[in-house]
Amino acid sequence: MEMKKKMMVIGMIVIVVAATFTTGWYILFCYMGVGPAFPFLPKQELSTENLQIQQGAQGGVIAEEELMALVETEEEAQSIAEQYGIEFVSYSDGVAVYKTEEDPAVVIARGEENGYPPLYLNLTRTTMMTVD
Repeated sequence: MEMKKKMMVIGMIVIVVAATFTTGWYILFCYMGVGPAFPFLPKQELSTENLQIQQGAQGGVIAEEELMALVETEEEAQSIAEQYGIEFVSYSDGVAVYKTEEDPAVVIARGEENGYPPLYLNLTRTTMMTVD
């Protein structure tokens, strides 16, 4: 009888620790944006219809150089600019930055339709409130 009690206590401790860990991980990821995601959490897809809504929800403002891409070389970055018909601005540490006169959502959608390397919005975010 004593052994059965010990096993139940150990089982309950394991369940409590696992539940605490899982809850903490969920809170950190979903509410604080820290750490890896659970594999079963829904993924949010970017579409041109809700691009402006997501931009506001993310708390960012599109930067002057509206688009960016992850690339290996500057030559690859320039090639992407030619494919999309946009202006290549700069390349540094694997990130290429582009500028366009078109709506950035339209450019991104065109690339998705044609199977071009992906472009992303270049959002500027701030954590500090500015006082004028």
